[in-house]
Amino acid sequence: MGMRDVDPTDPALKHHEIEWDSTFVSIEAFDVGSGRDSKMPGHIRIVLSDGRSLETGKNVPRDTNPTKGTLIGISGKYRAWVSELNVHTLASKPNQWQIHDVEFQPAPDEVNKNPDMAQRGLVQQTLRSAHFVNEADKESDWLFQVRDQKETSTSWTHSVTPSSKYTLDGFWEQKRENTNTEGYIHIVEIRNQMSGKVAPGKSVHVWAYNIEGQYGVEWKGKLTIKFENGKEFTYPTNGRLKGVEYSDVSIHSEDESREAAMEAVANGEEFTLFSNLDLPAGRNMSRMFRV
Repeated sequence: MGMRDVDPTDPALKHHEIEWDSTFVSIEAFDVGSGRDSKMPGHIRIVLSDGRSLETGKNVPRDTNPTKGTLIGISGKYRAWVSELNVHTLASKPNQWQIHDVEFQPAPDEVNKNPDMAQRGLVQQTLRSAHFVNEADKESDWLFQVRDQKETSTSWTHSVTPSSKYTLDGFWEQKRENTNTEGYIHIVEIRNQMSGKVAPGKSVHVWAYNIEGQYGVEWKGKLTIKFENGKEFTYPTNGRLKGVEYSDVSIHSEDESREAAMEAVANGEEFTLFSNLDLPAGRNMSRMFRV
C-alpha cells in the first residue's frame, strides 16, 4: 500500500501494530473506494468493532480484484492511517463444519429445576373465564369446556461471533454476522372440561389457565471448519437457546355469590356470564357453556 508524504521525524507518526484479536476485535467495515462510506477513489478505510477507524492514503491504487476466501488472519501497521496491511485468506472451500465444546449459561437443567415460574421465564395465563348464575329454585348442573390451539416451538440459534465474522460458507468478505436457526414448530390443541352443580340462587366462577413462556439461555462454544484441501480451523462462536412451552390447560372453579358474579362482569374483570333466568318454566335447568 502506498503512503502520503510525511515527516518521518514526527513523533505522532510512530508506527503502531494493528491489534486484531479474533476474540475481541472484528472488522466492521472494509471499504476499498466504493460505496457511501468512501471519501475518495482508492481510499481504504477499515473500521474495527472497538470504534477505531484505520485509513490508508489517497494514493493507494484501487483494487479491482479483491481477495476472496476464508479469513484466517490480518496483520499490519498504522500511523495516522494504515501504512501496511496483510490479509491472509484460504481459497479452499469448506466441506464440513461442527459446533462443539458448548457451554450454557445458565444450564438448561438448572433453569428447569427452579420452582419459581417467573425465574424460569414462565407465566400463568388465563385462557377463559366465566360465571354461571343459578336463578332457578332448584340445584342446576353446569358444564365448562375449553378448546384452544397453541403454537409450541423449540429453536436454537447458531450465530458466528462478531469477533471473527465467519459465515458457515467460509467467506469473510460478507460483512454481516451470519445466523443459522434450527428448530421445529407445531400446533398443539388444548382440550379440557369440568362439570358441577350450583345451588339455587348461587353462582359458580370457573376459569381455565395454562402455563406459557419462554426462557433464554446463552451459550458459547467452538466452531471447527474443515476445508477441501485438508486444512482445519477452529473459531469461537456463541448463540442463544430459546424454547417455548405450554402446559395442558387447567380448570378451576369456586362458589361465589350472585352479587360477586354480577360485580365482576360489570367491572370488566371477566369474559362471560351465563344465567338460566331466561329459561322457560319446566325446562331442564342444566346449562352447558363452551369457551
